[in-house]
Amino acid sequence: MISKMIRDINRNPGRGASLMVEAMSEIDLVDKQKHGYDLRSAVSALDLAFERADKNDSRVGIYTGFELLDDRLSGIPKFDKFISVPGKPNAGKSTVFDNLAWHVAEDGRNKDAIVVFHTADDSLYERHSRVLGSKFNIPSELFETPKFYLEHPELAKEKGIEDFQQVLSRARLWLRGLFEAERLIIVDINEVAPTFPALGRYVTDIRKRFPDKHIVVLEDNFHLLEMPGFGKDSGEAKIAASSHFMKQMCTQQQVTVIATMELPKSSLDQWKRPDFTNLKGSGAIPYDINANWSVHNDMADMGDEATVYWEDVDHQHVVQAAGVDYMENMRMPVLEIIVDKNKISGFKGTLFFKMWPESGRIEECSVGQTKAFTEGLR
Repeated sequence: MISKMIRDINRNPGRGASLMVEAMSEIDLVDKQKHGYDLRSAVSALDLAFERADKNDSRVGIYTGFELLDDRLSGIPKFDKFISVPGKPNAGKSTVFDNLAWHVAEDGRNKDAIVVFHTADDSLYERHSRVLGSKFNIPSELFETPKFYLEHPELAKEKGIEDFQQVLSRARLWLRGLFEAERLIIVDINEVAPTFPALGRYVTDIRKRFPDKHIVVLEDNFHLLEMPGFGKDSGEAKIAASSHFMKQMCTQQQVTVIATMELPKSSLDQWKRPDFTNLKGSGAIPYDINANWSVHNDMADMGDEATVYWEDVDHQHVVQAAGVDYMENMRMPVLEIIVDKNKISGFKGTLFFKMWPESGRIEECSVGQTKAFTEGLR
């Protein structure tokens, strides 16, 4: 096997790193298979399972800070789970991740949790602005172009920011603090190449550094990562191999992976809400995942015909009817997280979150609002 790897690398030197990863995976698999049954190994594995169970002092795994989500989904699992988050383009999948990242990282109940946020879509420059925007409920544009707004404070005031210099300093200090405490790690494709083996190596390194921590991997976007050996092929075999890789990484490194995913064209029609049976590219993903949290944004999908939205009483605009102008509350999006597969807590249903589009902040709807929205969808 080693000789074959060397030959392959000589033929394809540009793929040296990925070929070595593939070879090591095959060696590891062969090594595990050759040992067969061993009583001591089986009992040791059982004792490890007992030890893990004894540490669970709460039915919630890792807290998200969203009360209904934590109650109904038992938060985010601490170990070896794979969760898919599909949705239509611009539905708010990445926005959910921006909010989950800092909620988990700063929650004091998650003393042993680390969030690894790998973005295959955006640069760290873009992503840090969005995370800050969602945390402080300030348009992320201000964090993307801070010098402009520092030089034009009157424009920052128009957006409701009285002292942007102070807000900027506080926001950056907060995010840097999470990084330095190693509670939140945000990396883009410049730090971790957009391939499954590269992500696997990065997560393995973090696991070695923190053997006793609970690691949550947020991967945005699953379908943009490449699987070496398949070239530009985006067919079912590649997606299946990618899905199995993620599942294996969850088990081997004892991490929970939550990944945004794309939908096939047949699922992009208006009115149609996503479900886990329609994930793009392969029927393998629905079998590998432990839960599915589809994201739907009715306003993004239906525009003025949307039926699921909330009204912001603090922001109004002028509308005209029968020649008369009057003020009307701004309609704002509601993100639906549709849980239609759940082998973790068993809950199936929809959770609703109010969204502020400019900042990307989301807040969980109350029990009463959730009930009203749910009844309205029937």
